[in-house]
Amino acid sequence: MLTEQKHSTKETAGKAAGIMGFTNILGGFSSYIMGWMRDMSGGDFTPTIMLLIVTAALGFIAYATTLKKESEEIRSFQA
Repeated sequence: MLTEQKHSTKETAGKAAGIMGFTNILGGFSSYIMGWMRDMSGGDFTPTIMLLIVTAALGFIAYATTLKKESEEIRSFQA
């Protein structure tokens, strides 16, 4: 028999939608932020590249912790 498996809850779907909306808005301003940083550093791209690396690392950490919480919730539904 097929059983319905629930892979997310309304709360986690709402959190994901909020995070996606925030990153979408911030992504629209990223070119301006990076241009401003380059102008403030006298034309050097090093600060903007460091910003990209740091934000990518933060994004990966957020993604990894979200996956851990999501897998715990799925296990609780299956129990």
